[in-house]
Amino acid sequence: MAFQTIFVFVAAVCLVLSVNAAVTIGTTTCTLAGTTCTDGSYCDAVTLTCKCPAYTTAGTAACVLKTCTVATVAADCTALDSNSECAGTPLVCTCKSTHLLGLEGKCSLKCVADTTCTAVDANSMCTGTVAATDRCKCKTGYILGSDGKCSNALGKVCTTAGSECASVTNSLCDAAALTCKCPAYMTTSTTACTAKTCTVAADCTALDSSSECAGNPLVCACKSTHLLGNEGKCSLKCQADTTCTAADANSKCSGAANTDKCQCNTGYKLGTDGKCAKSNAAGVFASMALLLICFLTTKF
Repeated sequence: MAFQTIFVFVAAVCLVLSVNAAVTIGTTTCTLAGTTCTDGSYCDAVTLTCKCPAYTTAGTAACVLKTCTVATVAADCTALDSNSECAGTPLVCTCKSTHLLGLEGKCSLKCVADTTCTAVDANSMCTGTVAATDRCKCKTGYILGSDGKCSNALGKVCTTAGSECASVTNSLCDAAALTCKCPAYMTTSTTACTAKTCTVAADCTALDSSSECAGNPLVCACKSTHLLGNEGKCSLKCQADTTCTAADANSKCSGAANTDKCQCNTGYKLGTDGKCAKSNAAGVFASMALLLICFLTTKF
């Protein structure tokens, strides 16, 4: 009995420690809407890992406030974030008293209503109504630009593995242009991807062979057996690679949940025929490797 009690106690301690494990800056994965990132860090939209704000120094497990002097505050703090200041004892860079660390890793204006935010940026809004914790953020369909202003996310630069396009529902990062765009079977507006109206299946399948005309009102959407894939096409639902390879030998399943779908293997990309083909990068690498082999064979 004593052994069992000790075992349960140790297991409980281990569970607590695992739940409250320290964040590893630059490594711990996160979601933009989650609360994983602590110790002064935030979730970076590009890498989806916890990152430190520019006005702090990144440690292994926490963001350390940078020391500064009143005489050199411009270089020490505001050059890194225009809404930061040199304050406290000892003097360190921190958000101004009128601001809080925002969702984008920048000092954002405190607010209790949208009007506080729109007075500064028409494309922003308030996260809530509590002055102590709420701050301005970009409206849905907008992202924070390098100028500190919220601008239309569609057409903005993105990375295929990042989530820069997440603020626009149903948008994705075009692997060729590396900009946020809407799927072919949807209509692109200024800040949103909206379903195209249709009357017959051909209205949709001409844009994506795995889409259909359904719903009330009738609109183009992925077939019930498919989901919007990483390449902007309707991809077959799956929970194992075999479902995908049966249709395309160069594809695989993105996971094992009912939200997963088929995607091209690493080194392949979706062609205009809907099949996964070797990407240009893979072809260039293979060509260079062959050239090197030929050179070594000739040389020696």
